[in-house]
Amino acid sequence: MEIRFDGTILSRKTSGIERVVRCLIEALAATDGEHRLSCYVDPACEPGLPAGIETIPAASGYHMALHALRSDPPDVYHLGFTPDRAVQLLPLALAKRSVTTMHDVIAIRRRYIGPEEIEQRKRLLKTSMLFSQAVHADSENTKRDLEAMFPELGADIRVLPPGVADCFFRAGADDERATLARLGVSPPYLLFVGKNYPHKNVPAMVEAFRTVRAAGKDVRLVWAGEPCGLPGVPDPEELARRAGVAGSFVRLGHVDDNALAVLYRQSEMLVFPSDYEGFGLPVLEAMACGTPVIAVNATSIPEVAGDAAYLVDETNPDTLSKAILEAMDNRDLRGRLIERGRKRAALFTWAESARRFLELYESLPPRAHEPLDGAMRMWVEATLAHAAEREDRLAYLEPRWTRVEQSPLYRALRRLKD
Repeated sequence: MEIRFDGTILSRKTSGIERVVRCLIEALAATDGEHRLSCYVDPACEPGLPAGIETIPAASGYHMALHALRSDPPDVYHLGFTPDRAVQLLPLALAKRSVTTMHDVIAIRRRYIGPEEIEQRKRLLKTSMLFSQAVHADSENTKRDLEAMFPELGADIRVLPPGVADCFFRAGADDERATLARLGVSPPYLLFVGKNYPHKNVPAMVEAFRTVRAAGKDVRLVWAGEPCGLPGVPDPEELARRAGVAGSFVRLGHVDDNALAVLYRQSEMLVFPSDYEGFGLPVLEAMACGTPVIAVNATSIPEVAGDAAYLVDETNPDTLSKAILEAMDNRDLRGRLIERGRKRAALFTWAESARRFLELYESLPPRAHEPLDGAMRMWVEATLAHAAEREDRLAYLEPRWTRVEQSPLYRALRRLKD
């Protein structure tokens, strides 16, 4: 069985979804069985995949679609993230078996994008689901979101949680303080991991940190993450300055997984005040490292954390600061959170995730008929080939139409389904 992925996302080194896609591919490569892996990759970037995985250069979605048209279809095509453009759906439509992963719909639900882009993204999500024999969601919460957004589809949505990378389960090394010194971090500190999207509630966390400092706790607040890029979202460093705690605030930006594991292990706790997650991987990563977690009792977090985190029902500064202070002062509570956290994280390994994905792939029946007749195949191939040669190929074939259904490629893809 050949399993193919769209690995062009692997060039986005700071993306959480990139990490999940990479870890799944690596875990599948490490399993025994009669399957082989192939992956579309950006030729301008080194994907860093294990040996034995066939890499197929694709400078754009158009080159990827052309390859899908001109080569034998794989047994399984897994689109591991939400597509940006309709052209990414063609390999999905042509494969013998097809799976799409929907990690979350936060940008739509929280309206982080404009009305036109919301409509375009919803149409792409819907078409991805129509072309997929199975839709994969990381959590029951995301499954419920998709069912509420597209109730008419009756899609086969399978919930398979991601795993925790092996580096977070390893015991700490003797030189971890040297790693912290290289990063410019000195214990004790509280840790926040992720981008500063509004649903992460960073302003409330900074205010809670100010209260913790005022209570006599000589701790720092370390942010491992990057700006979300949304207009009007306050910069965490500026928030710290306004709160009078700038001297105790450390901004790291993106760090690799090995450094992140050190940050978890050496921290007092992970403070994760997000009120909307598709999954919430930092919660489990911290638990695997033996670090207490304070999080919010909302969306996917309860199903991920179980009884192993200190869950708060509100995200205001008072509630957060009280939880932080209690977790710092109550040794019995800290011990319970650490013990339960390690056990909880052990349930989420990439080896188990890979096994369950293989079961999913093998459970799907192969496509019964050729989706493109000769004339349609020739038209689509000629259109894609012409677009792929143009420097303005995105504007030529798929500009940012007011409605995505005005795209000629989208109309062709819908004809495949209809």
